[in-house]
Amino acid sequence: MAKGEDKKPCGMTTTDTRHSHETNTKGEPFMLAVDVGCGTGQSTRVLAPHFQKVVGVDISEAQIGEAKEISGPPNISYFVCFAENLPFNDASVDLILASAAVHWFNIEKFMKEVNRVLKPTGCVALMSYTTHIEFNTMDCADKLSAIFNEAVDLLDNAITLRVINRAKLMFNPQQCSNFFEQLIHKMSAVV
Repeated sequence: MAKGEDKKPCGMTTTDTRHSHETNTKGEPFMLAVDVGCGTGQSTRVLAPHFQKVVGVDISEAQIGEAKEISGPPNISYFVCFAENLPFNDASVDLILASAAVHWFNIEKFMKEVNRVLKPTGCVALMSYTTHIEFNTMDCADKLSAIFNEAVDLLDNAITLRVINRAKLMFNPQQCSNFFEQLIHKMSAVV
């Protein structure tokens, strides 16, 4: 690690982040994405154009069966397995996605598995229907949880004001851009 570099979660440094972005904006494809808790493969199929190989995994044989019945790109495959015991080599995965499934996982075991299989320049994306999210596995968990909750509160307040005033819920592009730039800046300062 170069002098002045900060270590990121999952072993990523700021140099790694820049290298990953520069490499992939030059057109080199990401290699492997894994959709954990993929269900019928809805999110899995969305990833296919962006990765050489996409694997959907789920604990349910019935869900994997449904996913396999739906027509999809040839770079997608599906397997039955536990989220906490992924069948991938160490540091081999570019993206791990858990879309509306992470609340079913043993999060501590899952995050250990994520750290094992994710490449140093990889990314984990956890999506949920709930706005109550806490980060528990990183050194900066309290700060990230506070930033996330602040962002949710800002959005909730904006929605509430528009409902009370019976105004249409609309954000102009500049408002959205400013909001997300501030959010990214705050999170970057922490991690």
